[in-house]
Amino acid sequence: MNSDTPYTPPNLHEDDSIDIRRYVSLFLSNWYWFAAALFISLSIAYGINRWSEEVYTVTSTLLIKDDANETLTQIFQSSEGFKSQQKVNNEIGILKSFTLNYMVMQKLPEFSIIYTSVGKRGIAESRMYKTSPFIVKYDSLEKQSLGRRINIRILSDRSYKISIEGNQDFERELNFGDRFNEEGFDFIIELRNNSIVFDPNASNKYYFSFANPLSMANRYRTKLNVVPIEVDASMVTLTTSGYVSRQEADYLNMLMEVYLEFGLEYKNQTAAQTLEFIENQLRTISDSLRIAENDLESFRLNNNLIDISHEGQAIQQKFEQTDEEKTMLHMQKNYYGYLKDYVDSKTENSDPIAPSLAGINDHILEKLIDELAEFQRQKRQLSINLKDFSEPLRSIETNIINTRISLKENINYGLQKVERSIADVDYQLQCIESEIRKLPTTERQMIKIQRKFDINNTVYTFLLEKRAEAGIARASNVSDNRIIDKAGSFSSSMIKPKRDKNIATALILGILAPLFAIILLDLFNDKVIDKKDIEKVTSSPIIGYISHNNTKSEIPVFENPSSTLSESFRSVRTSLKYFL
Repeated sequence: MNSDTPYTPPNLHEDDSIDIRRYVSLFLSNWYWFAAALFISLSIAYGINRWSEEVYTVTSTLLIKDDANETLTQIFQSSEGFKSQQKVNNEIGILKSFTLNYMVMQKLPEFSIIYTSVGKRGIAESRMYKTSPFIVKYDSLEKQSLGRRINIRILSDRSYKISIEGNQDFERELNFGDRFNEEGFDFIIELRNNSIVFDPNASNKYYFSFANPLSMANRYRTKLNVVPIEVDASMVTLTTSGYVSRQEADYLNMLMEVYLEFGLEYKNQTAAQTLEFIENQLRTISDSLRIAENDLESFRLNNNLIDISHEGQAIQQKFEQTDEEKTMLHMQKNYYGYLKDYVDSKTENSDPIAPSLAGINDHILEKLIDELAEFQRQKRQLSINLKDFSEPLRSIETNIINTRISLKENINYGLQKVERSIADVDYQLQCIESEIRKLPTTERQMIKIQRKFDINNTVYTFLLEKRAEAGIARASNVSDNRIIDKAGSFSSSMIKPKRDKNIATALILGILAPLFAIILLDLFNDKVIDKKDIEKVTSSPIIGYISHNNTKSEIPVFENPSSTLSESFRSVRTSLKYFL
């Protein structure tokens, strides 16, 4: 080679691309990094899948009656929030309310005790619901220390050992059925099915604690999720999650049942008040009717009077019809007085009694009462989700006030009309009284006693009919909402641990973690690995490679002339001839 040939330095920036071969070589040479990372990640995934407590999600479906409120639609014509969807939102608020969920907890006494089984190594724990080998019986939660863990170890099919969290020195051995009344507790532990198949090789370790129904109600209402199946649908899906699918299913089913009862009870309030009003009237009339009946029977027996003359019968019939009219007018007057007191008291917890009960056929009055009841009902529903000073509630309150004003005017007019009618009837009765005076004394007395009996009997019969009508109306009431799908095993699925996902995640992390670690270490490595590391920082030519001396000799070429190290020196010597 001509030594005068000029040397051309390499372009320091000619190749900035990633050297795939180099990184593949790095990965292969550090294969044990991947093996260790995969072992660690898969072990963690196995531990999570094996020992973490399972969590299930359970769903049910409920149909909410879609009765879009026409009154509210008229009030809020430009607002989408007060159409049929507002009804659904209100009902969702009721489903998630504390009151309703607390009623559910009161009907599910098993929720007040949390049972847990413990594995043999004391690592794995599993929540139990209606499957524990024993059951805790108690008189009152007030006699228990809430939230305190009570450890149970079954010793045989008759005895167990008990210890209390927070008191390491306390331990007792008791028989099933013995009362435990120490450490702030008072309960009896009995076998759930009156027998147990004791396995001495099993763990036989359990613990339980008493839970506050108030906190349980808050916990369940917080994790309850209620959403419509579609945007504008009135059918909603109820979803909750927990450690035992059967327990979550019982909660959802009881919640829906209590919700339907809650709505039906609200619908029955008016019927119940009507029945109470009728019963009070019947108690008063029945006493008067009994006295009148006894008087009539005694008069007939004492005077040997079986019937009265035709003239007396005509006068009696006219007298009774007029007196009956007066009695009905007094009932209407009493109703107007009741309705006036209702409006003045501004009661909103219950709806007013219908005027038809008192025989009042006033369509305007009926319409005003219906409007007032509807406004009050909507106010109660909106108050669940809205604050008192919000615009919708203020608008409804304004309408309630205006309706009450109109009702007062109608009541005052009705009272005046009834008073005039009573005055007219009194005048008619005076005229009839003058005709009765012309009759014989015995017949005249008989007519008065018969009149009193017939009036009370007519009113009593009328009230009995109204009571029957109100009872039929109450019995025919059904809930506006309906359960479509109850919660059960078919609607539950395990959401934790996600075993396949955990394994896949472990595999990905076991590969990516060492891969990125090797790449980062290589990027921050300032040592020379191959000739490209030198070419990146200098334009000087590379004349050869000298491998590491793995021997302890200081003259390895002389002692091992045929070794790889010796050959590398010869290669460098040969290359130097071309640069000199």
